[in-house]
Amino acid sequence: MDQKLYEYDLDLTSPIAPARVVRLVGDGKRVLEVGCSSGASTKVLTSKMNCRVTGLEINPEAAEVAKRFCDRVITGDIEQIDLASLLGEARFDVITFGDVLEHLRNPLAVLRKVRPFLADGGCLVVSVPNMAHVSIAFELLHGRFDYQPKGLLDDTHVRFFTRKNLLRMLEDADFTVTVLERVEVAPERTEFGTNISTPEQHAILAYANRHNLEACTYQYVVKAIPVAPGAGLGSSSTAQVRERLSDLEALSHKREREIAALESKLSWIESRPPLRAWRWLSRIVGSRK
Repeated sequence: MDQKLYEYDLDLTSPIAPARVVRLVGDGKRVLEVGCSSGASTKVLTSKMNCRVTGLEINPEAAEVAKRFCDRVITGDIEQIDLASLLGEARFDVITFGDVLEHLRNPLAVLRKVRPFLADGGCLVVSVPNMAHVSIAFELLHGRFDYQPKGLLDDTHVRFFTRKNLLRMLEDADFTVTVLERVEVAPERTEFGTNISTPEQHAILAYANRHNLEACTYQYVVKAIPVAPGAGLGSSSTAQVRERLSDLEALSHKREREIAALESKLSWIESRPPLRAWRWLSRIVGSRK
């Protein structure tokens, strides 16, 4: 086996989803890492975050590499194995699913399956790709839904998530989200290399940005805590309020991005020499009146 196929160094300060997952786990935690792969995140959790990690990985070769960083590695399919017999009385402060749920046939059942193994005060940390990214809309508008080796249409994905159905699934599993982060990627920088050059394409992008608050969200990273059975669902009116609140949070996030972009543009404009010269001349002329 070529271990280089499975190894890479994860920068803890990076904005990418794996680094966000690790940061949300926190220091000194007992972690069950579902889908630990070859242990890139595990290595950071153990060496920099002082965590103790039990890994669970379906790929035997990747699991073999991850053994160097884990207290224990379980090789198997999370949907098939008997966790109770394998984990016994073990309990974890954090259970992570880093880009795993989209590969499962029944992710809701798996969330319910791991819930009993959370210690008091424990939480889930989950990352999933966003199916509502505008690059997917562009692909569909051109009659394409081509699976890719990785990314939004990874050819091993069997489930697809938007923000709303991710939050609803977690509620159905009796969890409530306490932190929601977004990894944003412009459509032209995705694996599709979306080309937005014509007036028609710009109009499509403008429409998507106007009506889809998550148009540039590539991945979600969430932290969720268990609640009493049924407490996550509540009444239909409560669900509507929560959905509206989630929409308002997304809108606020979008406005913050727009303000930052405008401030950056204004700073660039003000730094141009002709404008500085014009302002200097205006002051000189004004002082002589």
